[in-house]
Amino acid sequence: EIRSSHILIEFKPGAGASEKALAKKRATEILSEVKKSKRPFPELVKLYSDDSLSKAAGGDIGYQSKVTAVPTYYNAAKSTPIGKIHPILVETRFGFHIIKTTGIRKNFEEADRRQIRAVVFEAKRKKIFDQFFRDLKRKYKISINKAALKGLK
Repeated sequence: EIRSSHILIEFKPGAGASEKALAKKRATEILSEVKKSKRPFPELVKLYSDDSLSKAAGGDIGYQSKVTAVPTYYNAAKSTPIGKIHPILVETRFGFHIIKTTGIRKNFEEADRRQIRAVVFEAKRKKIFDQFFRDLKRKYKISINKAALKGLK
């Protein structure tokens, strides 16, 4: 899964070539400004983005998987190093996006087998040890002296 922020320069569904060209020209100018600017990306989002939903969050749209994201957007965000801005505009049915990748996390299908094994092993180990100590307590009638423990604190 990819976490990203974006500046959206939208065009209306069914927009003609001239409307798309105007949106692309504006988006290209903004991308150039973003690349040169020393201002934080969230500030630039508030200045330029047409996406009213993500604008309040500095353009953050959270984590998206390849199932939930528009493929061209997802591929662009995934190919961009964390903390960097994708070098070119990305066009989707919503408009032109200036994308900043802010995080990557593996979903279950992509998780490393060693990580999965370690988690499963740890869960089984804990269950076995817990049962072992319960059995020991019962067999040897072990009890905890809470008053003595309070004195240790």
